[in-house]
Amino acid sequence: MPYFNYSADTLRLQMSGGGNGFPLSGILNHFLLHDISKSTVIVQFTGIHRQTLVTHKEIMWEDRVKLNLSKITGTYNKNKFPLGQFIHNNLTGRDEFYMQDAGLSLKGFTEEAFSGDHYFRNLVSVLCMLAKLGADVYAFRGWIGCCGPEIWEEAGKLFKQHGVTFTDMDYITESAKIATQESDWQEPIRDKKIFAHPTIELGCKAFKVIWAEMNEP
Repeated sequence: MPYFNYSADTLRLQMSGGGNGFPLSGILNHFLLHDISKSTVIVQFTGIHRQTLVTHKEIMWEDRVKLNLSKITGTYNKNKFPLGQFIHNNLTGRDEFYMQDAGLSLKGFTEEAFSGDHYFRNLVSVLCMLAKLGADVYAFRGWIGCCGPEIWEEAGKLFKQHGVTFTDMDYITESAKIATQESDWQEPIRDKKIFAHPTIELGCKAFKVIWAEMNEP
């Protein structure tokens, strides 16, 4: 498969700050209407503890006060920036809004009060099933600490068993290897100056390296 050879049948699921439940739900929703055996699936795993909340209403940064969300600081225009994005439900015909993990910082609840582990597990399971059903499936991590090393090792054993192509390379590490200046990274979105998100150009270069490694003979 040529790198970035998009077609009219390409489904792209991407959301900064989302949990693993977002691509999981998007993949399951997509294959309600599409053939598995003729598909190529590429997944980047995100933090294992990130949660995924689904609503029927778009939640904006300004809504966090109404929802009793804790204060979130950043450089975005909070009045116009959504806390997630929509996926059209192919079964019910309704648009569903998938919130970012940051949107779940409810006052009075600790991060440990919510679980994102089951989404990670379910996504691994779905990728293995898709590969067994004939899809070309690829998997890699967004960053090396998105899950414990023992968990990725176990996922790797399952990937090998079921024919999922994967790599121990990760998106952020490869981006850091290529970056040559601070402007290669996006503006910081936290109080501390942490440039953790590569620009589109740097990110594409990093993915090209990962894609080439996963397609070596």
